[in-house]
Amino acid sequence: MSFEAGVRSNPRAGDVRSPDFRQPLEVIGRAYEPRFARDRVSTGPMSRFFGAVLELVLPVLLLAALGVACIAYGDRAVTLPNGAGTGWLTLGHLLLPLTFFAIHLTNRRYGAGHAVAQTMLAWALSLCVLWAMQGQLPVLLGRTLPDPHLTFAFGSALLTGQLFSVLVFDRTRGPRWWTAPLLATLAGGFLFCAIAFPGAYMGTEIPWMARMLTYDGFFIAASIALLVPYGLLRRVVPPQSGFGGY
Repeated sequence: MSFEAGVRSNPRAGDVRSPDFRQPLEVIGRAYEPRFARDRVSTGPMSRFFGAVLELVLPVLLLAALGVACIAYGDRAVTLPNGAGTGWLTLGHLLLPLTFFAIHLTNRRYGAGHAVAQTMLAWALSLCVLWAMQGQLPVLLGRTLPDPHLTFAFGSALLTGQLFSVLVFDRTRGPRWWTAPLLATLAGGFLFCAIAFPGAYMGTEIPWMARMLTYDGFFIAASIALLVPYGLLRRVVPPQSGFGGY
């Protein structure tokens, strides 16, 4: 399936075309518009480099802002409609799937390389800000900072889940537009839960297994719900040529 790998042309077609033309594949998506690649003569390496940097600025800031929001609202207790989550589930937990959503939009538009760069740069930016403001954070948040062990367990699990979701999205993008974002969010969320909850609570009296299963159920619901804004943004965030319109 060449459209999943971003191949520019169909190797089975046997025709010869201009190297600057990225042809539509056998199955043409509704969002696809065949267009020529950027003029490589008029844009040098530096121009392309700074262009790539600018393409990452907004995605990185968006992902970093969502991450900060998850931390800032980490003490706002909430309860799911079925009554689950009482006493431990917070608004920060509910905002966390939005970080996967932001990464999927970048992956859809620019591909897996940009999505990985967005994730790593957003984490680096957030960690630098948190380190620089560590003395002021308790005052700004109005509460003490979480235990370092919990912070490391959930933070490392989230980073791992986000990077895994990039891989799943890249491997499953295709004519069914909803497949990649749905499976990527589910895969990333489940991996996050499988690492975070036992890493943070195993060996304690906290019922972490029940919490993990509850949060897995929430991630399933969030993955389906986030397909609505993703579908609405498909025309606003079309994929660049080379991804078959998917």
